[in-house]
Amino acid sequence: MSIVNRILLLYTDAILLLKHLSFLFFALIKSFFNLIQINIHVGGVYGNKEMTIERFAKSFDSLSDNLKARLTIENDDTPNSYSVDDLLLLHDKTSIPITFDFHHHQFCPGSMSQKDAFEASLSTWPADVRPVVHWSEVPECPERRRLHPHSHSNFVYGPINLFGHEEDVDVMIESKAREASLLFYRERLGPRYHTSSVCLQ
Repeated sequence: MSIVNRILLLYTDAILLLKHLSFLFFALIKSFFNLIQINIHVGGVYGNKEMTIERFAKSFDSLSDNLKARLTIENDDTPNSYSVDDLLLLHDKTSIPITFDFHHHQFCPGSMSQKDAFEASLSTWPADVRPVVHWSEVPECPERRRLHPHSHSNFVYGPINLFGHEEDVDVMIESKAREASLLFYRERLGPRYHTSSVCLQ
């Protein structure tokens, strides 16, 4: 093995170690605050999605049990990236719960309808843990919506359709107006928002 390849391997190992340490740090912090979730995306496809999923699963096996219990994965918003179909394959290998993002699904649906992908994601969560889903909407401005369809709106207008699972999930709102958006949506919805836990991200 050449010296260049050895340096590259050492560099890669160092990066992986730093990533594991950073994940462990956040796991310890979240344990201190009695929180349960560190939500991530799988990352790049690197030319072969199946092999990347295998590498991710192998790396997951090397994590501490504390961190494994807190990690969740989210579906992507880029075509040909990781849809819920792909994340279900990863879940079969690792048991990592899937955080379903409604907005992302429209850009990377895989083979599943929104309802099917949403309910399949819910089924990956442990029975004693309340699932979390993400809700966001396209920008209000038509020009921004045309140029940046993946961006989030300032406010959320709804309705947030949970397909009859309002009592079963927590909804994290992703929007640019942040707290104002949450208050705006709750005011529009009135007392009905108490049927599900709607919070802000």
